[in-house]
Amino acid sequence: MDRIKFMMRYFKLFFSILFLLLARPVSAQVAKWINPKSGNIYQINFETKEFFENKDGSKWYKIADLSFQDIKSYDIISGNRHYQEIPIPGSSLSYLLVSCTGQVYQLDRKNWILKRIDQTFYRGANCGAIKFLRNGVLYSFGGYGFWQSSNVLTKYDPINKEWTSVAVKGDVPLAINDGISAYLSSRDVFISMANLKVNDSKMYESAIIDWNIYEYGFKDHNFKIIGTVHLEELKKYVEKDLYRNFLFNGRYFILVDKSVQVYRYRYDTMIIIDLLDNFKTYHWLNSGRLPVTGNNDNFSDQEIHYKGKDSLAWSSNFSSKNSATKKAVQYTISLKDVLADSEYLGKLTDEPWYIEFFKIIMLSLGVLMSLFLVFIFGNLKRNRLRRN
Repeated sequence: MDRIKFMMRYFKLFFSILFLLLARPVSAQVAKWINPKSGNIYQINFETKEFFENKDGSKWYKIADLSFQDIKSYDIISGNRHYQEIPIPGSSLSYLLVSCTGQVYQLDRKNWILKRIDQTFYRGANCGAIKFLRNGVLYSFGGYGFWQSSNVLTKYDPINKEWTSVAVKGDVPLAINDGISAYLSSRDVFISMANLKVNDSKMYESAIIDWNIYEYGFKDHNFKIIGTVHLEELKKYVEKDLYRNFLFNGRYFILVDKSVQVYRYRYDTMIIIDLLDNFKTYHWLNSGRLPVTGNNDNFSDQEIHYKGKDSLAWSSNFSSKNSATKKAVQYTISLKDVLADSEYLGKLTDEPWYIEFFKIIMLSLGVLMSLFLVFIFGNLKRNRLRRN
């Protein structure tokens, strides 16, 4: 693994955290994010308190003027990668979480009110943490901050308006960071794999990828290892791709290969992992040669995202013939069509053929050795009997 590439990634993240720690109010502060249900893009201008919506990746429309409650200008973080919306089922309310800060806002789309509901003070300890809602409770697992990865599990306490740690047992991963992690509501478990353990204070130590597949049960607060990632295509992607182009819809993880690190084709590809079917993995052939806009660094209105749970949408200034266009072209493809145009790679836990072959050889040698020993000891026993 090229340590320089990882140092570059965390060098950028370090300055992102430093910015958050030293943030001061400036004009035209904005927050931008993608709604996980509709796939629409939303934006808040904190200076004018205007709320905007973008449905097609090209045009913005003002849909409301917001009222702010318990929001202090010096706490506002401007950025496109920091905000995540988590809708509250059965209501017009959503949580709006700010990465690296622990801040929790409540967005009321019926009365158009944005209210800060937490009183947390810390910043910079949970950048890129996996945040989700389970049984009405907000959780935040892992992340990166203060120059090292984290495996800390926390949940939001609405009474004390603060995040509290969750005590766990079992095979706890050393880090939940920069990997493939998600809460599976259909099974009520948390899955995590291919995590990157890093400590910037340890000189000459490369970042370590943990290939174990972990499952966390909320009822018994227990982590257990349920397998190991062996599939070479996925390991190559995780090891070489500088960015984490990950999308998740509750079942399928999609890894966009924009940097052409794995297949090195002249067109964009994707790796699809089915978390509910034994981690079966597929490679999108992209027979239509569609140019995909990835989410490599800064948030883009054109980047690929889920449009609902069953479709992918994005826009691009390139056509399928790889020629530039003045006006962005809109693309939408169903997940069903993506899978139909994909080749099956195998399960994540499938070992390479040479390892399987080696195991068969070793097993065969073991059987032959056992038979040989039985034959030798049998002859020795018979010879003793004859002498007697």
